Amino acid sequence: MKMSGVVSMFLVAIVLFVPSYSFSSGSPTVGLDIIQKYKLHIHGTSNTQEVLLPQELSGPDWGLKQSVLRRAGFDLSPYAGQRVLLIRYDLVEKYYQVSNLGTESYDLSLWIIAKGHKALGAFVSCRWPDGLIPGVFAVNDQSIKLPIGKPVFNGR
Repeated sequence: MKMSGVVSMFLVAIVLFVPSYSFSSGSPTVGLDIIQKYKLHIHGTSNTQEVLLPQELSGPDWGLKQSVLRRAGFDLSPYAGQRVLLIRYDLVEKYYQVSNLGTESYDLSLWIIAKGHKALGAFVSCRWPDGLIPGVFAVNDQSIKLPIGKPVFNGR
């Protein structure tokens, strides 16, 4: 077999077996810096939508998100009134909540807010099989942890 054939087979193997976390071909993972900073593990594919931030980041929706973003050191104020991308990644990590009845765990989604390919901030929300659970958490919340005893392959 010629060298070019070996190289081609190697490249095909990489494309088929190495997970890709890009939301479009050839582009870097938006929010990779945040994912790495908080040692998060994404799985599956991302979902991207464009949203218009309100002029005033207040109220039960963007006011709450802005508050949670600030807890992790992010601020959307300079982008108020602008169109941004809202990118959702599912996480391997879970949110653990301890109560009198024991410990509950919830599946998580990471939401990256971006302008083009630049991440502006991130927050986390819980999800279950029927959809998302209302409420958001700071990306640096101490209750976000890897499942105990679960090996994680991270293709980053």
